[in-house]
Amino acid sequence: ILFQASHYQPEVLDGDAIRVKTDDWAEFQLQTTWGWGQLNRPLFCMPWLFLNLQPAHHIFPAVHHSKLRLITPLIRAYYPGRMEDHSPLCMIIQMFRILIGLDCQQP
Repeated sequence: ILFQASHYQPEVLDGDAIRVKTDDWAEFQLQTTWGWGQLNRPLFCMPWLFLNLQPAHHIFPAVHHSKLRLITPLIRAYYPGRMEDHSPLCMIIQMFRILIGLDCQQP
């Protein structure tokens, strides 16, 4: 569920529309996935199976999950405002709203 919650948010759901606005691969990754507690120590990320670190993982997939928090400040400095922490509860609620059709745009 938490993997999906990182991607099923109204602001990040339409990857095609986001792709039109940027040709920067890392910025695209940051605009199409959300995270939370991204500076937490590994012990606090383990209950989430490190899924809270999805944005950094999308940019640096070869970096071990326990080290992603160390590069997060660098990513945030290079992409200000693109890698904010979000509430996991709100993300899960919003994901379910999308999945049941409450927050989807119909053609």
